[in-house]
Amino acid sequence: EAETSSEAETASEAETSSEAETSSEAESAAEAETAAEAETAAEAETAKETEEAGQEQHPPKKQEASNSTPAAPSDTLTPGSLTGDNRESDTDTLTVPDLTDQNASGDKQTGLNPASISEKMGKEEYVFQDVSRTAWLLEDTEALTAPYSDSEAAGTLSRYEPVTVTGTNDLQYWEITDGDQVRYIDKDDITFYAEDISSIKAEKEKDRQLAMLLEARETVAENTRAELTEQIEYERWRATLKTQTRNPNWDGPVLNRSNGSVYGPSGKETYYNLPMGGVVSIMRGMGNTDEYWVRDDGCKMLGDYIMCAANLSVHPRGSLVECSLGLCIVCDTGTFAAGNPNQLDIAVTW
Repeated sequence: EAETSSEAETASEAETSSEAETSSEAESAAEAETAAEAETAAEAETAKETEEAGQEQHPPKKQEASNSTPAAPSDTLTPGSLTGDNRESDTDTLTVPDLTDQNASGDKQTGLNPASISEKMGKEEYVFQDVSRTAWLLEDTEALTAPYSDSEAAGTLSRYEPVTVTGTNDLQYWEITDGDQVRYIDKDDITFYAEDISSIKAEKEKDRQLAMLLEARETVAENTRAELTEQIEYERWRATLKTQTRNPNWDGPVLNRSNGSVYGPSGKETYYNLPMGGVVSIMRGMGNTDEYWVRDDGCKMLGDYIMCAANLSVHPRGSLVECSLGLCIVCDTGTFAAGNPNQLDIAVTW
C-alpha cells in the first residue's frame, strides 16, 4: 500500500509538471503570435506612409489622348488663365499688345524675341482690361511708345481730338490706337464725356472774351491817355501859338500894321483885311474842317496856320508856306499874283 501510494504520488506530480509545461508553452506561443502580428501591422503602416510620400513627390502624369491636337496659342489672356480661374467674361479679357510688324513682302515678322515678349507679359503696365471707348483729349498730349513716363514720344495729339481707348487698368498710362499703331497716353489727359469738352471750350471762350475785353479796355485807356496827353500838349501849343507874333525860324523883318510890306522867308509879304466867310467855305468844300479863329496879334487863323493869298500856280490852295509871322496856309489868291508870283498877301484884322 505504501508503495502504491508512492507511485500514485509520483504519477500525480508528473502529471502536474506536464500540465504546467504545456501551459507555459501555450503562453509562449500566444505571446510570439501577438508580437508577430504587431510587427506585421507596423511594417504595413510604414509601407503605406512611404507610398503616400512617394506619390506626393511624384504625382501621376495625366494620360494624354494619343489623337488629341495641341491648341493654337492665343493672343488674348484672361485673368483666369493667369490665376487658374477659367472664367470666360468679355469684361475680364486682358489684352497683350500685338508684337508683330509687317515686312516689305507682307509677311509678319516678330518685333521682339520671345524673351522680350515674356518680359512685357510679366509687367503689370502691359496688362489692360480690354475696352473700346471714344475719349477726348483735355490737353495737347504725347502719344508714347510704351506705358511709362520716360518713354519715347511717337507724336503729339491735339487738344479736344477724339481717340479710341482700347485698354485700361489702375495704372497711369492707358492703351489707345493711333491709326494702325498701338500707343499709350496719360489717363489724366482724357475724358470719356463729350460734355466735359463742351464745358471746357465754353470756359476757355469766356476767358478769351474776358481777355479781349480787358485788352480793349487797356487799349482805350492807353488811347485816352495818349489823347489827353496830345490834347494837353496841343492846348499848350495853341496857347503859345495864340500869343505868337513872329516866325521863330526867321530872324529878318516881320510884317506888322506900321510896316505894311516886307520881304520874308518866301519873298515879298503884304497884308489885307477882308471878310473871310467865302474863303472858309471854299476850304470847307475841299474837306478842311479846322477851326477859324484870330490870333492875339490880329492874324486870321485856320486851325494852326495863318490864312494867306498867293499865286495858285506857285502855291496851290491848301499848301503851306513860311512867312515872317509864322506858317501860312494858302486859301485865296488876288490880282497881285500876276505881277509877283512869289508874293504872299497875309489875312489880318489891321
